[in-house]
Amino acid sequence: MIRSFFAATALSLFASGTLAQGIEGGEVGLTFDNNTNHGTSQTTLGGSLGFSLGGPSLQGDLAKRINSSGPGAVSLGTHAIANVGSQSAVGAFVTYDNHSGASHDYNWGVEGKFAVGQSSSFALEGYVMRVARDAGRSNFNALGIDAELGVGSASTLSAGFFSADDATSLNRYSVGFSHEVAPNLSLGLEAARQNSGSHRDTVLGLSLGYKFGNGATFGNRSYPQLVPGF
Repeated sequence: MIRSFFAATALSLFASGTLAQGIEGGEVGLTFDNNTNHGTSQTTLGGSLGFSLGGPSLQGDLAKRINSSGPGAVSLGTHAIANVGSQSAVGAFVTYDNHSGASHDYNWGVEGKFAVGQSSSFALEGYVMRVARDAGRSNFNALGIDAELGVGSASTLSAGFFSADDATSLNRYSVGFSHEVAPNLSLGLEAARQNSGSHRDTVLGLSLGYKFGNGATFGNRSYPQLVPGF
């Protein structure tokens, strides 16, 4: 009798959850970043897809990077997300980076996002992460903060900060601007300054992105994605 009760309860919960399940939205994009100090560049093609579980949700990320010098990378990521209100969320993520088969990174951490405004006119996203590396490379911790401010009905200003400790010892500061050139299609510009040891690099980026549905809740957490062009 007890087992039948639990089975019936689980079935009803599964059925009600299934009705609310489905793809929430996502985005795809193409980005070109140029390191003006070293004459190197990185082209990234990637996307994210969100899937509702009837309360919590999942997000999957996929990215392919091609570098003008050195190996490129393919990254896979997943996020487990709990929505807090209609526009804010907290989550945990795991990402795998394959650097052309020569080395691998395993990244994991926690993240949060807070947004206000009818069209998310202001959004603040932060995360902390651990990067575990093979091939004799040092592991390290990192954190990042990204902010977006809507300007008018079709433009957005952005600013970001990324910092990695230990042997990497890298800080990255960025500002950007994007404009919706067609429904859900945006063209963006970004300028970043990366400081690591004796290196002081300026990176300029151009991006084209398409968003569908509710878009992606969180950004890509693969390490090369966070420091493009370096």
